[in-house]
Amino acid sequence: MKKGLSLLLCLLMSFFITALVFGNGGAQKASNAGKKLVLYTELTEGSLEGDQLRKSIQNFCANNPGISIEAMSSASQDFDTFFKTAVAGGEQIDLAEINIQFFRDYVTRGLLKPLDGLVDFSKVPRIQMAWDQEKYFSRKDQRYGVPMRLDSSAVYYNPAIFSQYGIAIPKTWDDIYAIKDKLAGTGVAAMVYAGAEPWWNPMHFNIIFYQMTKNHGLEVNDKFMKGDFSPEVIKPYIDTLQFFADLDANGVFIPGTQGMDFPSALTVFTSGKAAMFYMGTWFQDNLASSAPDFKYSIFPVPVMDKSLKSEPAGSIAVMYSIYNNTKYPDVAAKFIEYHCSPARVGEIFSEGGSGINITPGAKLDLSNPVKSIFNDIGPSTCIWLDAIWEPEIITAFQQGCQAAILKQKTPTQVMDDIIALYKQLRQQGKTFY
Repeated sequence: MKKGLSLLLCLLMSFFITALVFGNGGAQKASNAGKKLVLYTELTEGSLEGDQLRKSIQNFCANNPGISIEAMSSASQDFDTFFKTAVAGGEQIDLAEINIQFFRDYVTRGLLKPLDGLVDFSKVPRIQMAWDQEKYFSRKDQRYGVPMRLDSSAVYYNPAIFSQYGIAIPKTWDDIYAIKDKLAGTGVAAMVYAGAEPWWNPMHFNIIFYQMTKNHGLEVNDKFMKGDFSPEVIKPYIDTLQFFADLDANGVFIPGTQGMDFPSALTVFTSGKAAMFYMGTWFQDNLASSAPDFKYSIFPVPVMDKSLKSEPAGSIAVMYSIYNNTKYPDVAAKFIEYHCSPARVGEIFSEGGSGINITPGAKLDLSNPVKSIFNDIGPSTCIWLDAIWEPEIITAFQQGCQAAILKQKTPTQVMDDIIALYKQLRQQGKTFY
């Protein structure tokens, strides 16, 4: 009898210990044990947004015992090569934070998993414009990424210089040229530009092209991408290249800009050697980390004439996607639901994140006047052309803009080369159309 009671007590104790271990998260920990995910990102450690991503990883793993996530990062300009090399090498990839410039290419290549049925979209609400753009980029009916924000662009300027020289906020490119003339001989340039890094060329190209097409930039560009190389379609590209090159040739940009990388251009602007710098929403973070005491403001991108609408270049940005060959799609989906949730988006924005809000329910602080101006600019934003060009065409435009500015090729020669490349890509079946 005693032996039977002892056996019963042992069984009860064993059951109690098992319940204690697997209750209160123990079962979850056991099922998640050893699940290590790898996230590829261009948000490097030390950047404001990169640190926020790593904070989300830390919080998520703390609340999901047994799961770990490793962030593999590279600089933005190197990410495409970095990511595709990992794909080619069969490296583990589970999640990807993707620059919108590469999103269409990755969807087309089958590198990303459809999120429908994996991600609960009610947990990551976005305004309709954001989902419309996601569909425009992916060219699919299913969703392949959750965007974090809307990126737009504007001309950053130094109010102290404007005040000192009695400069009014410019509305047109003629006004920009007038500022250049007014600053002649002062030691202050009108604008600075990181011309040594071709990466930035399409951004400037975009805002001029939209004006050259009389606010029909996407329509004209779609014709070009579909193989329409007629003179009326190609002329705005040639005129834009010439206009862009003239900004440098006519002294709107500070002398030597074609040998200037981004950190150098940033220093020129913050040290008061240039009055203006065309950049995007993210530039606020650059300024906050590198020159926290620098005072600045922004104004909408200039127009060719006042009958046209100012269209800054931009789009939804920081896309979170699941790699097609991941072994852990459910865990990857849960991380996206957490990191892209309204609560977390609100925290990221309040702790230094830039961009324009596209997340209903995210609590934002718009007391910063620059963020408030960007919020007003947001609806006029027109999609980056280099977010929808094929990768080879992006590179061709980056290098072609630089060649035109340096007078190594005429704008017509640049476009002749790009058209020849496009015809070759079409023959090889490498275009998006």
